This record gives sequence, structure tokens and C-alpha cells, in this order.
Amino acid sequence: PFWLNFPHCDIHLSISPDILHQLYQGVFKHMDWCKDLMDLKELDQCISSLPACYGVHHFKNGISALGQIGGKERKDMAHILIGCLIGKIRGK
Repeated sequence: PFWLNFPHCDIHLSISPDILHQLYQGVFKHMDWCKDLMDLKELDQCISSLPACYGVHHFKNGISALGQIGGKERKDMAHILIGCLIGKIRGK
């Protein structure tokens, strides 16, 4: 590799993560277990009934009504998803 001759070079520090594709889409892709806790209609009802809060997007019609979901929408959904699942997770 080309960086072996550079004494103070760590190639792994120069690679930055792609937040949209690696974090937001990656997290939501692996959240299938949420479907076992509540269906989409119930999740939409929970999301739309959340009170408006400064700095947090309010999805007044839930998330199933969204057409194309971009990075900002995924980030906003990540802010509120866990709050909607509280009380649905059963302990062993």
C-alpha cells in the first residue's frame, strides 16, 4: 500500500463515515423487531400524538404518509422512535 512509507500516517483515521447511509439507513434497516411490537397504524398514531417539541420535527400524519424519505427525515424519525416504543417492550 502507498501509505506504508509515510511514518505518521494512519489510513484508517482518514476514512470518515457516511452518516446517512451507514447510520440512519443502516439502523432503520435492522429495526424489523419494531414490527413485532406494534403495527404501522399504531406507530403512526403514537408518532402523530406526540406533543410538539422545540428542535424535534412533528410528523402530524405519522410516518407512513411520507413519500420519499431523505436523510433529514430519517434523522428526525430516529429522535422519536424509541419514545414511541416505551411500554411495548416486555421484560423477561
